[in-house]
Amino acid sequence: MHRSVFAHTASRRAAGALFGALAAFALLLFAGTAQAAPQGLGLVATQHPVPMLCDGDGCVAQLSSFCLQRDRKAPNYGTSYRLAAGAGLWLHLTYADGGRRIVPAEGLAHLVSTRGNTAIEARVAAADRAALGAVAIAVEVGPLVTLLPEAEPGDADPITAAEAEFATGPARLLAVEFFDSPAALGEDISILDRTINAVTRSSRLSDQARRDLWSRVAGVPLEAAADGSTSPAAQVFAACLDDLERQMVYGLRNCLEGRRDELLIHANTRLWNALETGS
Repeated sequence: MHRSVFAHTASRRAAGALFGALAAFALLLFAGTAQAAPQGLGLVATQHPVPMLCDGDGCVAQLSSFCLQRDRKAPNYGTSYRLAAGAGLWLHLTYADGGRRIVPAEGLAHLVSTRGNTAIEARVAAADRAALGAVAIAVEVGPLVTLLPEAEPGDADPITAAEAEFATGPARLLAVEFFDSPAALGEDISILDRTINAVTRSSRLSDQARRDLWSRVAGVPLEAAADGSTSPAAQVFAACLDDLERQMVYGLRNCLEGRRDELLIHANTRLWNALETGS
C-alpha cells in the first residue's frame, strides 16, 4: 500500500513537472511572438475627406487599411502606428462662422489599429480639438500612405530597414492597383468609409433613413439589385439592408464594417499573390 501511495505521488509530481515545463515553454513562445513587431499597413487613399465623430472625449474616424507584410502578424487592438511614407494625412477643419482650414494631421491625430489589419482609427483628443477651435473635423488620406508600428521597448524582432523600404516602396506602389484607384476599390471604399463614420454603433435607423444616408453619401439613390452591374459599395449596402430586415446582424455600422473588411481581405490576397509572382 505504501508503495502504491508512493508511486501515485511520484506520478503526480512527474505530471506536475511536465505540465510546468510545458507551460513555461508556452509562455516563452508567446512572449517571443508578442514582442515581434506587427505588420506595416497601407491606408486606402480617401477620394473625399472622411467626417470624424466627435463627443466630449474627442473625435474619431475609422479608415480602411491593408497588410503590406504578409509574413508578420496582424496588429492587436490598440497598436499605435506612425506615418512612414506617402503624401500624408490632413485634417479638414470647419468653424462656427463657416470658415474652413486644412492642417497636417501629424501630431494631432493618433493612429491605432482597431480590427486586425483592415481598420485604423484616427483619434483627435478633446484638448486638441478645443485648441483647434473647430466645430467639425474630417480626415483625408493622401496617396501611397504607409504606416509602420511604433517601436516597442525590448522588441525582439523589429521591422528592418529593408522591410520598411519594401513596404513603403514596391509593395505600396503595387497596392494602388488593388485599393486606391477609383477603377479598383477606391471610390467604393471611400463611400463605405464615409457611410460607416456617419453612424454610431448604437444608432438604430429606419429602412428609409438608411437609404437616405446612402443617397447623401453616394450622391445617387441606392440600386438594391446586387448584380454584376452594381458597384461593390452598393452591393454591400444592399446586402446589409437585407441582413437587417431579416435580423441577421446587429446594427448597420457593424454590418458595413464586416462586409467592407471582406472586400479589403480579398483585395489583399490578390496583392500578396501579385507580389509573390512579381506581376
